[in-house]
Amino acid sequence: MTVSPNKFDGVTLVASLDTQANPTVEEIVRYYLQIRRPEIKEPPYRSYWTQVVPYIIGPLPTGSKHHRWLFSHTGECPEGQQLVQMLGPLPLADLTTARIRYWHRMLAEQVSNSTAKVAKKKLACSPGFGRGGF
Repeated sequence: MTVSPNKFDGVTLVASLDTQANPTVEEIVRYYLQIRRPEIKEPPYRSYWTQVVPYIIGPLPTGSKHHRWLFSHTGECPEGQQLVQMLGPLPLADLTTARIRYWHRMLAEQVSNSTAKVAKKKLACSPGFGRGGF
């Protein structure tokens, strides 16, 4: 999903979560963003989306920063690059500490260690909230 900085309010979010179903990481994160939207000012909200969409929800193209920029603006994977699946489609019940460590290590290798740390910090608030907050 491509998210333009001027179109955050137009992004389709999950209206509610079925507590009996096993929601995915993407559903939990989108739900969290939806309910927190009135409390968060525009710059932090924009920052959250720039970290959440490519690095937590995914997919993330391999390659350089330029390749990631092209993918985020066109939705097409640059030729010769692959899309790496992030945590988005993973059911919350399957999100283990080992899986988060693997994702963090892979993200640090693909992008940078500092980006991986920020993404992990932003991920920490959503699933923790999702398990007991809906």
